[in-house]
Amino acid sequence: MRNDKRDPDRYEQLANEVEEYLINNYNKNITSDVLSKEFGFVPSYISRLFKRQKGVSPNEYVTKYRIEKAKKLIEENNDLRIKILPTQSDLKNHTISQKHSNVKPVCGRPNIRQEINKLY
Repeated sequence: MRNDKRDPDRYEQLANEVEEYLINNYNKNITSDVLSKEFGFVPSYISRLFKRQKGVSPNEYVTKYRIEKAKKLIEENNDLRIKILPTQSDLKNHTISQKHSNVKPVCGRPNIRQEINKLY
């Protein structure tokens, strides 16, 4: 990666392949080790390259993608119970930090919609 001027298309292509993998597998537990095995590079290389090309780390990207899926579920399903939302959006095993959300653990549907819409 030190000499990006050599073949910038190669880096962009790898970042796009990682992005496609993250989108297609967002419902799985994707770690840097999983990406390393999938693409044949050390974890730090993939993370650095992806962040350089996409502006966020692979972990941040997939978290944002999961949040967007949750927002769509809320918009499309007015009768969806909030308790079910994490399961259907694949947020069930993932912690969303304060930088991603200000949603309080206990709040009503209007508040949740309002808070999720503020996320991005």
